[in-house]
Amino acid sequence: MLNGKTGRGSAGVESAGNSLTGAPSAAESNAGNNCAESVIFLRAKDQLTGSAAEGVPPIEAVSVKPVTVNLPDATASPAEAPAMTLDTSTLAFVPDSDAFLDEQQANQTLDNAASQLLSNGGSYIIAGSVAATENGSSESSMSLSIARAQAVREELILRGLSEDSIKVIGLSTCTTPLRSTNEADNRAVYIVDTSTDLAKTLLTIGSSS
Repeated sequence: MLNGKTGRGSAGVESAGNSLTGAPSAAESNAGNNCAESVIFLRAKDQLTGSAAEGVPPIEAVSVKPVTVNLPDATASPAEAPAMTLDTSTLAFVPDSDAFLDEQQANQTLDNAASQLLSNGGSYIIAGSVAATENGSSESSMSLSIARAQAVREELILRGLSEDSIKVIGLSTCTTPLRSTNEADNRAVYIVDTSTDLAKTLLTIGSSS
């Protein structure tokens, strides 16, 4: 639409310019005085001085109310994230089981996790999450999510973390701040610092039994 409007406006100005220096074209004859008045109006608008030509409405200043736009605070803290997310790319489980699919990969992942958690200190929630399936009941999904979190907890204790520093909960397929619309991403175990608001939220949603 912008190109179309510009084209019509340009044609009008060019036609008027030709009529000042030579015989009017057929288009100019059909346009009559309207085309000439449009040119005068455009010139008056550009100059913004003097009196408007006869028959041309005067240009009036329009008062525009300022609009306040609230932009996001660039210094605001990002949304909280788990200390670690152990998903299918780093810690895969056998389908419908709490057994690790790849023992070698699991050992490497859990070795790294334990080393980082011991270095950071503090206490953590181990939260299991599962993907929603057509045949899975809410009870079986919760049991599986707890069992997978418990499997991770036991391995971390074997690697030096104290039992008191790790609490297990299951998230099943519950809606949480960590839940993804891609169900495959929900096959995960989250390790969350208990001092965070995220941990408090998960504790109100998840179950330990």
